[in-house]
Amino acid sequence: MTDAISVSAPITGTDRTLSFEAGKLAQLADGAVVGRIGDTVVLATATAARGDGAGAGAGGGAPGGCRRRRGGRARGGTGRGGTGRSG
Repeated sequence: MTDAISVSAPITGTDRTLSFEAGKLAQLADGAVVGRIGDTVVLATATAARGDGAGAGAGGGAPGGCRRRRGGRARGGTGRGGTGRSG
């Protein structure tokens, strides 16, 4: 594992600094960067498909697209067709 790489610079005309840090972040992703400005922090990650790419685009999705799953936890349910209550 490599050491983290940090780059920062002041933003002209303000008292804020913009910084980026890469390495030792989001270890399950192929690449990750944290961007900071003031109190705002953003984590951006990237992953890549393994293999020869024969299945790329399967299902009608565009490269770099987003896969959508219906139901489940995004709506607050359990994803099992229940009410989301355990009792």
